[in-house]
Amino acid sequence: MTASTKARPAVTAASPPATGGRTTRELQGHRAGLISRFAASAVDLVVIIVALGGIYLAIAGVAFLVHPRTFHWPAALGWSVPVVGLVIGTPYLSLGWCSTGRTVGDVLFGLRVLSLSGRKLDPARSTLRALFCLIFPLGLFWIVFSSKRSSVQDVVLRSKVIYDWASHRELL
Repeated sequence: MTASTKARPAVTAASPPATGGRTTRELQGHRAGLISRFAASAVDLVVIIVALGGIYLAIAGVAFLVHPRTFHWPAALGWSVPVVGLVIGTPYLSLGWCSTGRTVGDVLFGLRVLSLSGRKLDPARSTLRALFCLIFPLGLFWIVFSSKRSSVQDVVLRSKVIYDWASHRELL
């Protein structure tokens, strides 16, 4: 066999090692840790920032179309950026958590947000959790002190974040 025709080992969902040398299958269903949750949150923040950038460009585009000769980039946005970020971020996170239990960041890092009973969050609780996460993101660091790997948001709203790479059908 030549180098280009050598058989490569099959990659399965359980083959990549995760934290502490444990495989994804071993971590499946366990509570997620700080690093994976922080990374997923960072991805979600990027999604929200990109959406904010799109809104900014749309506003600038309309301003250009209305007054092309006197166009200038919108300035002095000040307080409107965090408010619009909250308005964009809340439904983004809430809809992800109450529909599939996942946002884009959660999908990338194999996480799922559930109630303590293991069910999807209802719309009210997912909306409160989204607001809580956006207003008080430092609550995530409570995971370091919690024996159950719970953030402040998880404790207050009775939720949990687990590793979930495979659907339940794949596990049966």
